[in-house]
Amino acid sequence: MQLATCNLQQGQNEFAILQCTASYPAKYEHLNLRVIPSLRERYPNSIIGYSGHDNGIAMALVAYTLGARVIEKHFTLNRADGGVDSTFSMEPTEMAQLVVETKRAW
Repeated sequence: MQLATCNLQQGQNEFAILQCTASYPAKYEHLNLRVIPSLRERYPNSIIGYSGHDNGIAMALVAYTLGARVIEKHFTLNRADGGVDSTFSMEPTEMAQLVVETKRAW
């Protein structure tokens, strides 16, 4: 079996590098968003992003201002439906607000 290899420095990759804290929901003090500029510097030809498991849109906006160009947030049509990630999933109005505020930040 041959494994695929890639060179992040060359920037010819079909993926993005996302900062993510894998706790549900993630506490703000554990997000380590300051790594985003470091990732941009280390991998200047790669897309850097943020995978947010936190509540709300504020930290996604901070990540954007620090250089994240992909924002991943969990989405649900109705938080009341439950599920393991329902407490930090965004409903449609919140997702729309994130889009508006990110455009403002730009």
